[in-house]
Amino acid sequence: MTVSLCITEILESICEMTDGDTLAVMARSSKILHEPAIRQIWHAIPNLIPLLKCFPEDSWTCKGNTFNFTRVLTRIDWTAFLKYASWVRIYEGPTSAKQETVNIRTAWQMMCSLRPTLIFFPQLRVIRWSASDMPDVHLSSFLTCVGTQVVDVELFNVAPLMRRQDELQGTLGTIFERFATLRNLTLTLGMPRRPNVIVRAPVGREIGISPLIYPMRSLESFRALDIPVSMGLMLHLASLPALERLDVGLPDASTVWTCKDSPTGAHTLPLFPQLRYTTLSSTLPTFLEFSMTLPRTLRSLDMHFPSGLPRDLIPALFVSIRNQFDPSFLVQICIFSCASEDDTMRDHGSTLLTIPLGPLLDFKQLVTLIIDITCVYTLDDVLCDTIARAWPHIESLYINLVTESPVDHINLPSVRALSSFAMHCPVLKGLGLNFNGARWSTLEEFNADQAQEAVYGPLACRASSSTLVTLSICYSPGPITRPEYMAAFLARIFPTLERILECDDESWQSVQSLLVLFKGVRQDERLRMAREAAHDL
Repeated sequence: MTVSLCITEILESICEMTDGDTLAVMARSSKILHEPAIRQIWHAIPNLIPLLKCFPEDSWTCKGNTFNFTRVLTRIDWTAFLKYASWVRIYEGPTSAKQETVNIRTAWQMMCSLRPTLIFFPQLRVIRWSASDMPDVHLSSFLTCVGTQVVDVELFNVAPLMRRQDELQGTLGTIFERFATLRNLTLTLGMPRRPNVIVRAPVGREIGISPLIYPMRSLESFRALDIPVSMGLMLHLASLPALERLDVGLPDASTVWTCKDSPTGAHTLPLFPQLRYTTLSSTLPTFLEFSMTLPRTLRSLDMHFPSGLPRDLIPALFVSIRNQFDPSFLVQICIFSCASEDDTMRDHGSTLLTIPLGPLLDFKQLVTLIIDITCVYTLDDVLCDTIARAWPHIESLYINLVTESPVDHINLPSVRALSSFAMHCPVLKGLGLNFNGARWSTLEEFNADQAQEAVYGPLACRASSSTLVTLSICYSPGPITRPEYMAAFLARIFPTLERILECDDESWQSVQSLLVLFKGVRQDERLRMAREAAHDL
């Protein structure tokens, strides 16, 4: 073995980049490799079972999905458990409610009553906990067995705690009391889910912590999107000096959010001084009120409106975003809503709502825009061209992808709109847009458009440099009569296009299949040109 591999720091770096099976082999192959390899193996654990099996084999049984001790533990029985537990830095917990778990309720109660030391995990830094791992009644006792250097706590499936309000408050109190250096706290009712799916807690179930007892001065991220927080906790979060991310369900408030309600009573105290990223779940009137407290330097704004959006207030939402935030800072805007009574007017003759994107066109640094507010909308080629020119840095753009047409005469952009995005959005990777793809039914019609700026724009006489990878289409009026022409068009303006995510339409599936063939032809053509260039040299 070379001298360099005898250096502890180098061995630790190698182990950090090695998978579990290789680490097990390293731990058994050499005395020098054993210590760093075994430490890395115990760096993160998915549950407590691997540690519990470190107790002497004659002291426990694991039958079915239940782990129990068969005798009273002596001090010497704890040696291996405490050794390996001291190396654990990350407690993962299950990532899915369907993940099989082992019941350790009785075993854990015995361990807590007979433990030879107060702290089992002195080096633990990250806790990802779910009630499906151990019963939620043991969460507080688990937290008391952990050292005080924890910086990241994620509590999943806390719905049972919401039914016992005092226990939830006690658990949060233990977290803030023990972990003075805590930087990230996440609370969710269920297991991790898609960010645009919000399940709210029952009305009246709010979380709140006394700022006088637990100041939380080091907190950088607070996430409780599906659990409403109390007004007192919200005002305290607004005063935290290090808070950068805030994902919460806003409490409905009829009073304006003002500095005079802050826990310090200081009228001049800036609210959310370091906030850069936020995801908010609320009603639209509450958001319009709360947005006035957010800093102009916000970088990311995600809004969820579970109860839907009143039609008459939608323009106020876009105006509020433009007036409140600095266009040179805000780079991500996402708006999601469920259908409300006003948004379900699907009968013929309903007044179509044009999404008022005008105020957002000033955000020249925009990288991500997602608008899914489930309302009838109108877009045309001119507006799409304006959008493409306004956002040269856009990477992900998804506008109102509905699953079906609310009315037959909905206005949709034509294929010409896609050329604008290919030309003016050079870093666009994902585009979601409903458009009318019915244009070509004969080869003569398709060939006649090959050099027409009315269809291809500036790309009529130049190659496209677009980097688009994914095109999402949830609605297009009628099937594509000639999929080969649509595939040829898309392959020309989006040369890197790989996936078409579409509604259940066989014609679009045919377009996807043809794109793969066109990509192979393009690669063969490039090889031929490279050989010809080499031959000329």
